[in-house]
Amino acid sequence: MKTAAPTQSQTVIHVVRSLPVGGVESMLARTLPLFPTERYAPRVVCMESRGAFAQPLADAGVPVDFVSVPKRTHPLGLLRLARYFHKMNPRIIHTHMFSCNVTGTIAARMYRANVPVVCHVHMVSE
Repeated sequence: MKTAAPTQSQTVIHVVRSLPVGGVESMLARTLPLFPTERYAPRVVCMESRGAFAQPLADAGVPVDFVSVPKRTHPLGLLRLARYFHKMNPRIIHTHMFSCNVTGTIAARMYRANVPVVCHVHMVSE
């Protein structure tokens, strides 16, 4: 059975600490503007600061938001992030790197238990 294509683009939120010049951030800046906008609406939320790649992403049409989460499991920070998820109503939450995987998953479960969370560790030192 064939499923129908979505009638509107689906919000995919990418959760990062910040967007300084680095590998993960560079990858996001290069790939997110390439998402097919008729199907996906990527956004980035930074939990620490925006950083150098925030403006190039915004210029390319990818919204970059800031939600203050001072520490990985800070209760008020988790609540802020959960409220942000509620406001944005994402179809998928994609977290990048360990600290964001923990924080983003907890906040996603506070927001809605059944939203898919993709946890992505890009590189681990041996």
